[in-house]
Amino acid sequence: MSHGPSRWLFTAMAGMEGNVILLTSRGEEGTLARNLFEDWQSFQAEDRKYGAGRVGAIGKIDQRIDVEVSQSLMAREL
Repeated sequence: MSHGPSRWLFTAMAGMEGNVILLTSRGEEGTLARNLFEDWQSFQAEDRKYGAGRVGAIGKIDQRIDVEVSQSLMAREL
C-alpha cells in the first residue's frame, strides 16, 4: 500500500465498522502496509509473532492513522 488506489480503498474500508483489513505480507519498508504490520506485530505475544511458522492472533489497531491520498488519483477514479 505505497501508492495507487490501495490507499483510497484502505481509507474507504478501514473507517467502516465491521470491515476487516487482511494483510497478506509485511509490505516494503516505509509503506502503509509495513506500518500496519508493525503496529499489529507489536501487540502479539512473543510465542505468537509472525514468522517461524506462526501467524499471530487477530487484533484490532484502535488508533488514528493519517493516510495521504492524492487528489489527482481520486479525480480520475470518480
